[in-house]
Amino acid sequence: MQRDEGSGTLAAAAAGIVLVCAAILVVAAAELSLARHRLAGIADLTALGAAQAYGAECERAHEIAQGNNVLLQSCRTDDLDVHVEVSAPIPAVTTHLLTFLGQPGRTFSAQARAGW
Repeated sequence: MQRDEGSGTLAAAAAGIVLVCAAILVVAAAELSLARHRLAGIADLTALGAAQAYGAECERAHEIAQGNNVLLQSCRTDDLDVHVEVSAPIPAVTTHLLTFLGQPGRTFSAQARAGW
């Protein structure tokens, strides 16, 4: 007759590992979603602020983006409209997860347009 002592410990340890991995994925997804919404808001703010700086739109867009710790990727004016694109690095937990999966150094971007 075989003894099964310790098998419950192994099952509990495996379940714990699965729960920790699931929690990490949920935290990474939530962090990424919040960062995307924040970046979209900053893109809107940058475009609106730039549209109010007639004649110096892109300079103002750069100041606003820099003040919000994002990079202004592009800025162009089209008649009375200002088009901007800003980017930021992916947040920490997601970065660590992607590096673990072999996909390091990623950023994401958002675009916005504002004008009269």
